[in-house]
Amino acid sequence: PDPRTSVAEASLRRFSSFAFRISQDLPVCVTGSVQISHPDASRNRAATAAVFASFVVAGVVTTILGPILPVLIGRWSLTDARAGLFFTVQFTTNMIGLASLSALLPRWGYKSTLVPGYLAVAVGLAGLNASTVHGGLVATAIYGYGLGLVLSSSNLWVAETAESGRVAALSILNFSWGIGAVACPALVLIAERRQDISWLMYGIAAAAVCAALVLAVMRLGVKATAR
Repeated sequence: PDPRTSVAEASLRRFSSFAFRISQDLPVCVTGSVQISHPDASRNRAATAAVFASFVVAGVVTTILGPILPVLIGRWSLTDARAGLFFTVQFTTNMIGLASLSALLPRWGYKSTLVPGYLAVAVGLAGLNASTVHGGLVATAIYGYGLGLVLSSSNLWVAETAESGRVAALSILNFSWGIGAVACPALVLIAERRQDISWLMYGIAAAAVCAALVLAVMRLGVKATAR
């Protein structure tokens, strides 16, 4: 055989073996000009699904005060003025939660707001079963603060991770919120007819705890930067 042919075949075999080893070491798939790691992409899809599903709970909690207010008025014999305090407390603490994001997100990341936020929502919803109006106001303040953490940080997380599909992702996120908001009055009506309002509060609180636990084990992947 021709020595030059043997040398060329040996070189080709060495190059093929080297290229194969390199391909095994790189866990990325190149699509166009974007490199996507399969494990990272799977984790991101799971985290996105968890954030979307949890936002249904946030939609329920955001709007629940209106449908249950007649129940609270009857339970504690509230005047219209005192009943209005619940909305004032909810939205005031909501803004406080929103304001605290600027301190929490850059240093600790999204998990530090989403997980405590849903836990605060759970505590607040369960606390609405309190026996006194003052306990109810404190519970409203707790879940209002939790909503302030959850609503804005969820939108910010989706906006940062969605990249080119940002508009569509945010639309889906807020559609998830809308599902919870629309379902809330029906849930309250069914619970009121069965005289199970207290159990409805506990059930929504349990859903918020589940959301917090799921998000706690997710790799949310990004940390907000101060601007």
